[in-house]
Amino acid sequence: MTDCVSQLRLYGNPKQISQIDIKSPTRHIKATNLINPNHNGMNFPTREIYTIDIILTITMTIESITLNPASNVDLFTVQLHMSQRYYLEIQSVVGSKIIDGLENEHTNYIRITIDGTEDGAPPNRVSFKIVKR
Repeated sequence: MTDCVSQLRLYGNPKQISQIDIKSPTRHIKATNLINPNHNGMNFPTREIYTIDIILTITMTIESITLNPASNVDLFTVQLHMSQRYYLEIQSVVGSKIIDGLENEHTNYIRITIDGTEDGAPPNRVSFKIVKR
């Protein structure tokens, strides 16, 4: 089944994504294809705050960012960087898996921070659907 919206495949997409960097204060984690939309999602080894930096090859307009509904993540923050000094930051509502209403925001760098989980366990089944215009 394919979505009818234009979404970014995060891993293995060199035409649109130049780099994905996943880190916590104590470790770096290699991204896998499980982080792509419509996949089972990545499991993280420890209960920490993780930052996922997605460097785009071109500037894009992002409409929404949706977390895998099966994930235990219940709070995340999105930053859309437009230049070296300016960015938009939005935090999800606790328990919500989507941040939308971003239609007018152009970005070439997306930072997603996993801030908390509903069960206090390490983040699991983490994948994102990033809808672009």
